[in-house]
Amino acid sequence: MTTARALGIYTLLWFGLLAFAVLNGGVRDFVYGKGLDASTAHQISTLALCVVIVVYTWLAHRIWPIASAALALVIGLLWMLLTVAFETWMILSVMEEDFTVVLQSYDLTRGQLWPLVLVCTGVAPWLVRRIGQHRAGA
Repeated sequence: MTTARALGIYTLLWFGLLAFAVLNGGVRDFVYGKGLDASTAHQISTLALCVVIVVYTWLAHRIWPIASAALALVIGLLWMLLTVAFETWMILSVMEEDFTVVLQSYDLTRGQLWPLVLVCTGVAPWLVRRIGQHRAGA
């Protein structure tokens, strides 16, 4: 598969990540989040989403193998950029909040774990490819 084709496929696959993230938030808000404080609920949903991201990426890699570590890093960076752009757009346009709310979502010192989701999103393609190589004995 060419690099351009891989990037096209993995760009489209990002929309699947988006769907899982929205579903994850819905489950948090309407299922288990009602019985927990907001911080604990967000921590659980962060961990759950990171697991989903890695599993989803692993499944995608099995169907559309990522040819190189460099391509995996590019895909991860692309997914991170798309995620930051979408999240920023949602906060500013849909939720009609100001930019300080965007910045607050990145503040680890205030218990915000959103940056961990971004790291997971960015690293998942490389990690999945690396694990696949290791398991194959490469």
